[in-house]
Amino acid sequence: MRENRTSGTVWGVPGNWHSYHDDYYNEITVEDVKRWQAMDRNDILEWVAAVESAGQTTYRAWVRPGTGQPVSQCPFLRQHPTENRWSCGIHAVKPAVCRDYPLSRKHAHMTGCRGFSK
Repeated sequence: MRENRTSGTVWGVPGNWHSYHDDYYNEITVEDVKRWQAMDRNDILEWVAAVESAGQTTYRAWVRPGTGQPVSQCPFLRQHPTENRWSCGIHAVKPAVCRDYPLSRKHAHMTGCRGFSK
């Protein structure tokens, strides 16, 4: 999903979320987590799982609170009720991986991002 940085509008195909999710499942950064903690954004942090492995902590996006199971769609992605447009509900504080998406034209094509022309 490609974002228009001025409006927060996101164009995308929700059915392709699994490709997007698979690419970014472990990509919440320590900086994202620290920023949300400093802002007391528990509404975001409850959807992030901390995973310890070999002395390293990685953070997984978006897992159902209390279960640790990945969700099929970003919990902050909202469809406008009267238009075929999507927007980010946490645009001002979204994680770095979402700000940088997509990483390339190929990645945009593979995940259904409409922000790149063909």
